[in-house]
Amino acid sequence: MSKGREFLDKIYALEEDSDVRSFYDDAADQYDEILLSQIGYVSPTICARAITPYLPNREETLMDLGCGTGLAGEALSALGYTHIDGVDFSPEMLTVAKARNCYSKLALADLNAHIDIPSRHYAAAICVGVLGQHVLPAVLDEMIRIVEPAGVICFSVNERAFDGCGFRDKVDALSAEGVASCLSLTKEAYHVHENIDGWVCLLRTSETADDD
Repeated sequence: MSKGREFLDKIYALEEDSDVRSFYDDAADQYDEILLSQIGYVSPTICARAITPYLPNREETLMDLGCGTGLAGEALSALGYTHIDGVDFSPEMLTVAKARNCYSKLALADLNAHIDIPSRHYAAAICVGVLGQHVLPAVLDEMIRIVEPAGVICFSVNERAFDGCGFRDKVDALSAEGVASCLSLTKEAYHVHENIDGWVCLLRTSETADDD
């Protein structure tokens, strides 16, 4: 078994929130090397490029939810975005993200709880490689809440979790309820060295939104 496969299997085996946080805190220093070199994690770059046609103004303010070590923020910064905030539940991961110097603000946050961000605050929100068995589809409601009306949401989920954890059903429900419309849903490379693909979804929030 490859080092990358072993790392992923450890993540998939975690159940308690406290164990998940401890794992990412402990892995922060080696996270990028394992994800990029061993696993071939490409979703941050793919998602950053996917959102650009819908967010042409590079001075808009974005939120990177579950920013981890800052791979998505770095990819967005490389494309010219200058106002990126990020939140994560791992203090050690945030320390690595801060060192990238691509975020305006970083803060601790648990995506499975109410996020302490005002409603309609961001032009767009991105959430890369976070959603799945540990962060379930309900977080999409929070993403919609913090994004302004007619704002953009981009998220990626690995292929086994997208249907298995209910993300496809959630996207369909949001569309049916008129809360958000699906701009695109494409299957893309995700963990290339482990032959794992993922789904990249872009949503446009309704032009009228509740402040709850």
